[in-house]
Amino acid sequence: MSNWIKLSLGVPNIKGRQLVLSNTLVNGQCFNWYALREHDYVGVLGQYLIRIQQDMKDCDIQFRYHTHKKYKDEGDEDDQVHSLLLDYFQMNEVNLEDLYTTWSNDKHFASIGPCIPGLRILRQDPWECTMSFLVSQNNNIKRITGLMLKIRSSYGERIGDLDTVLDEDEEFEDFTVSEFYTFPTLDQLSKAKEADFRALGLGYRAKYMEASCKIIQKKGGEDWIRNLRLDLNSKKKENSKEEENDDEEELNRKTQDETPKKSQLTLENLESIRAQLVELKGVGNKVADCISLFSLNCLNSVPVDTHVAQIAKRVYGMSESNAKNYPKVVDLFYQKFGTYCGWAHSVLFAAELPQYKPLLETKKKGKRKEKDLKLSEDPGQKKIKILK
Repeated sequence: MSNWIKLSLGVPNIKGRQLVLSNTLVNGQCFNWYALREHDYVGVLGQYLIRIQQDMKDCDIQFRYHTHKKYKDEGDEDDQVHSLLLDYFQMNEVNLEDLYTTWSNDKHFASIGPCIPGLRILRQDPWECTMSFLVSQNNNIKRITGLMLKIRSSYGERIGDLDTVLDEDEEFEDFTVSEFYTFPTLDQLSKAKEADFRALGLGYRAKYMEASCKIIQKKGGEDWIRNLRLDLNSKKKENSKEEENDDEEELNRKTQDETPKKSQLTLENLESIRAQLVELKGVGNKVADCISLFSLNCLNSVPVDTHVAQIAKRVYGMSESNAKNYPKVVDLFYQKFGTYCGWAHSVLFAAELPQYKPLLETKKKGKRKEKDLKLSEDPGQKKIKILK
């Protein structure tokens, strides 16, 4: 077990405007984290069992980790895990506070964003993410998390138990997860048949799991999915190479860069990735777009489910027929929120979840009280006291 290590985000995290763990780890985009208590989580990331917690007074984050000796890497593991987490939270690429400010030009987002700060999109492993969202169909977050735990413990490799990331005097009597496992590889998971998946409680999804494993094997294995990930740094790499050339050649290449490349983020590439993912058994547009957004760097991917369709109708006035048109709903979010519309969509989607309803209602009541107070004040007063 490592010592506690501070997660250095690289930017100030005032009031959690860059990252709030509770809004990011357990909102339905991943299913590998378990709450020990509020703002304190334990989960598996790659080969590591990680405990991560946040002090909401200053919003600082610290973590500790454990891995089986079989997986020990050479070099400084502290730095490796720190870098792994920064990449997982996409801290080096996305300034979330700036995005929230831009998105708040939309009235509806402006009413929600302050209630759900620091909700980041995770960069998950594409293989694990794909299997997770096959399991997710017509399911709830708690049950999906439980099913993924069963898959790990049945076909993955044991990393350690809870005690490996606890202090000596810590006890969590109500915490039911005692052992933690890696997510199984394709070879490990392919040993399971439909009946085996059904025995774990996957129901009709069991046939999707078995069939999709076979399709992925034929397409090239886990690497096939991972190679679908967009390389958002490719343009930076091209620009760094240009600096080595003379001014005229550099200018020509920069002009060429204005044309979107296959490795860049475009709607065409998003559609291409979706078309390949829907070849998997049980994967439709929504599941494909979840995989794209949460693991393949498709920042503009907008998974449309009933919640999102309702937002399009209730908030943005889209007609019933258009709200049932998947591409039109996606385009609505793209027009309103731009390249990072997938990130913005996830905040609006979270506001539809039961765990955020009380918080949003409290804020609405506070605004109503503030409005009533203003109306009751003497109009002749120059200063109006605002109720906080």
